[in-house]
Amino acid sequence: MDLSQSMQFKINFVILTVCIIVAGFVFSIWYPIEQRRIETHYEHIRSLLQTAFSQKREELANEIFIGQRDAAGVSIYEITRISGISSVRLYDSRGQLITSIGNPFPLELPTNDLEFLLEKPDWRVIETEDPKASIARYAAAVESLGERVGFIHIEYNLSELMQEKQKAIGLMLALLIGLVAIVAVLMNFLLSRWILNPLMAFIEAIQGIRLDTLNQRISIESRDEIGKLAAAFNDMLARLDLERHRTGIAVDARDDALSKLQQAYGELASINEQLERRVEKRTQDLLTANDRLNAEIAEKEKALQTIEELNERLIRSKKMETLGLLAGGVAHDLNNVLSGIVTYPELLLMDETLSPSVRKSVEVIQRSGQKAAAIVQDLLTLARRGVVNSRPVRINDIVAEYLASPEHEKLLAFHPHTVVDYRPADGLANVMGSAIHLKKTVMNLVSNAAEAMPEGGMIGIRTYSQRLETPYPGYELVPEGDYVVLEVSDSGIGISKNDLSRIFEPFYTKKVMGRSGTGLGMAVVWGTMRDHHGYIDIRSKEGEGTTFLLYFPSTDVEASEHQDPVSQEVYQGKGERILVVDDIEEQREIAAALLNRLGYRVDTAASGEEALMRMTAQDFDLVILDMIMDPGIDGLETYRRMIALRPGQKAVIASGFAENHRVKEAQALGAGAYIRKPYSIEKIGMAVKQAIVG
Repeated sequence: MDLSQSMQFKINFVILTVCIIVAGFVFSIWYPIEQRRIETHYEHIRSLLQTAFSQKREELANEIFIGQRDAAGVSIYEITRISGISSVRLYDSRGQLITSIGNPFPLELPTNDLEFLLEKPDWRVIETEDPKASIARYAAAVESLGERVGFIHIEYNLSELMQEKQKAIGLMLALLIGLVAIVAVLMNFLLSRWILNPLMAFIEAIQGIRLDTLNQRISIESRDEIGKLAAAFNDMLARLDLERHRTGIAVDARDDALSKLQQAYGELASINEQLERRVEKRTQDLLTANDRLNAEIAEKEKALQTIEELNERLIRSKKMETLGLLAGGVAHDLNNVLSGIVTYPELLLMDETLSPSVRKSVEVIQRSGQKAAAIVQDLLTLARRGVVNSRPVRINDIVAEYLASPEHEKLLAFHPHTVVDYRPADGLANVMGSAIHLKKTVMNLVSNAAEAMPEGGMIGIRTYSQRLETPYPGYELVPEGDYVVLEVSDSGIGISKNDLSRIFEPFYTKKVMGRSGTGLGMAVVWGTMRDHHGYIDIRSKEGEGTTFLLYFPSTDVEASEHQDPVSQEVYQGKGERILVVDDIEEQREIAAALLNRLGYRVDTAASGEEALMRMTAQDFDLVILDMIMDPGIDGLETYRRMIALRPGQKAVIASGFAENHRVKEAQALGAGAYIRKPYSIEKIGMAVKQAIVG
């Protein structure tokens, strides 16, 4: 291999090595991005399959429970109509196949799969060598009324996604190979033209110079470094030629030629140093561009994490809203059932002829009904239907009132080694809310802290003011503003990450049921904070304890003083005629019994239509009107027709739900106070008296 071929080989080797390194570097950056894009698709598919199952969960559970196999087949067919879903299999509680669409295998689920699905849903991505056979599978248990009645497998065809992935990789490799080839050829051409060819010409010229040919010159006319070197070398040849003729005259001329030759070599070294500095600068530019690219990738990853956190908060909020709607419906029906249990004992206890044993039994019934009503109140709070009137209250007073209550004394009796450290801040602003619900919130948080410390410990309660200049990303995103903060902390067992995401779900508890409560405590805290437009933050670490921080928007409105109970003489009737309108017979009877006891004359009607018929034949001083009546017209429509029939007709609104926009609309038409069921004699008596007196 001659010198020209050797230099050409080395240059080509260096060019190829650099291109391969650059191509590998580009591919190493692109491939993780592509992988994250595929994983994002997987997450979207998982969310799609989970949503499809959630929409059909109750329907499938009922169809499995009652054995409607054909109906179940129709339900899973509707799931397969979603684009991309290739097959759906439905199994009974023993893992036997009930029905399927698409791939029917396996016909029976293994025992270990059943045990795993009993704990949590299963999500898998199964990639095969054949892209068309790749699938994503979502499997979960199907529950009905808290009992698992079967299992479901939903498979999503990943063939398009896998083919797209392979095409992307193939395209990227092709682009890189083509780019490497183009760059290599271009660099080879440029280096050959600018460096190799002139250098070979320079070398050939040097090799052809002999003592008798010093008059020859190198024919390189470029103005770059090699051209300058050639010019310098030509100049050297000229001087050597001159010195050849003067050798016999002056030996010193040789030294001068050598000095000039050394100068030419110095210029060459300087040129080489300049080239090294340029290469170093270019390398630094590439490193800076790489750092900028890494920063952009990190920023995008952070944005993706923020989106995932916001999505998790939205899912959690939607779940609690759905559970609240269910709880609200149950609470409304229970309120109607509890009316007799709460109200009739009150009427019986007003009878002074009752024997002590009977009175004691009636008091037990009354207390049981009041406890049941308290549970219903928790359900209404969960349903966000519990806060009727919002007033300015002092958080410090709420906490102090609870710490002095019998409920707190009972809690300390169950946990004798637990100590409460209460540190209220002075000069706190008031908050708008319901004192009853806020006290219940404090009670639930303190009870939760005590249960987290089986061996006892310290429960810390603090209140303080805090202004947020920017939104605070805690358990919830707390907007900027002025807040009164209630902090309850313990040194207990802490909360795991999995439990933390479900801690506010109703009946999701690890406490001792019966002694620790109904399983609604933390759900009531969540509902109360929603009603009070507040926010929750939780700081917990397993084995080190938990701190709950409740952020209440502060207000400048002053709190009103506590009012004493009203004497019955104040709301005693004088024979006024009252019409009670309610679609439930027991509610009519209860209201009539209370009002008769207070000295009123009472008529009843089972519907709005019947009430209007009675009003055409009889005048009434007041109408007590239920807002929700079915079938027939509801309370609002009934009142509209009443005032059209008898303008100025006085009315009181009653309901098992909290005050809503239809109640406010009826009051805007002229109706009086709103009272919530179950009735008490003082509550219904004061409302009726105020409406009649005006």
